[in-house]
Amino acid sequence: MAVEVLPGTNHPQAIMPVHQHCLAEAGVHLIENMALDELVADNINSFCFMLAPVKFKGATGCPVRPIALV
Repeated sequence: MAVEVLPGTNHPQAIMPVHQHCLAEAGVHLIENMALDELVADNINSFCFMLAPVKFKGATGCPVRPIALV
């Protein structure tokens, strides 16, 4: 359900190392806990994925709305 194990092995020197690497070093956004049951039930395995974030000034994260265009 999550990408981190808390506390990490190098806590408190490195807090949430997977998030730090993915976001800051690799430029990969982490999207956890998407409900894809309807796509699976309809056997949809190819779609255009869009992500609509909420824009917060100065934030490092935000809620998003994932959209699958079939």
